[in-house]
Amino acid sequence: MISGYANLDYIDKLYSKITDCDFRWQLVSNITGDENDGPGLVHPVVKDGEIQTTDDIVECIREVIDSISDINNVTRLKINCLLKNNIDYHNNFCHTDQSCDHNVMIIYLNDSDGDTMMYDDNGNVISKSSPEKGKYILFNGDIKHSSTRPVNNDYRFIINVNYEPNDEFIINEVKKIVLEKEHDSQTLFDHLYGTYQLLKKMGTSRYVRLAGLCHSIYGTVSYKNASVSTEDRDKVKLLIGCKAEEISYNFSCIDRTPESFEQLEESMQLDLLLVEYANLIDQNFDGQLTSHINDVMSKIVNLRQRCSV
Repeated sequence: MISGYANLDYIDKLYSKITDCDFRWQLVSNITGDENDGPGLVHPVVKDGEIQTTDDIVECIREVIDSISDINNVTRLKINCLLKNNIDYHNNFCHTDQSCDHNVMIIYLNDSDGDTMMYDDNGNVISKSSPEKGKYILFNGDIKHSSTRPVNNDYRFIINVNYEPNDEFIINEVKKIVLEKEHDSQTLFDHLYGTYQLLKKMGTSRYVRLAGLCHSIYGTVSYKNASVSTEDRDKVKLLIGCKAEEISYNFSCIDRTPESFEQLEESMQLDLLLVEYANLIDQNFDGQLTSHINDVMSKIVNLRQRCSV
């Protein structure tokens, strides 16, 4: 998860508009669409890539977002308002916003209680974020999350932004994490980024590319210089997503022998082999790994044939 603060002048400008008595809200019975959730107020801004609101609101939101980063290709954006719960904190439905690849940015528009909770694939809380005026959080769209109704404050306003993946944020964060660690004749980051680029050229899924970007940050059986402790796996999940992190973790922990692979599901074996293939090519400076690379590709072809049957 990446966090920071937007320009507060732009936040104040937008806040004054959405709290004006003429601003149009939609009352929904279930804020996330789940029947167990209570009501809330929603103002749709972008739906399926199409603008749903007035130009002045779009301009205000664009100013807020541009003060954070250059984010384009927004597919879904809305302003949410949760109302005070006088009884106790209630976590809304744990969900992902969309089924397609996307990133999520949540921007808090006022100081409030009511944390944003984030979960792993087993429903365990791996992180939470407390609302602060102007604060934003950015995370991979496959991370399940939920909002919490405020108890001490009357309102909790946020902007929820979904946009097509832009990996530059993640790449820069990985670069910060690995610092200037060396990896054979290049830096670790150069090797990780080289592996990512090869997987991208191969047309692999985004989660496989991100796994390649982080494939040895925990170290490996042969590379002991870990950048992140396995005790901090939750932080990596928030950055690249649970599916990509699981591949990275397995790549780091197993010795990648046939016996080790047979213990894993075939889909995981295939993802690991794709990362291994790009990993080896990026290190094949003198051609000594060519035989091993050909062997890995042969295994990929055989696995793909089995998986497609």
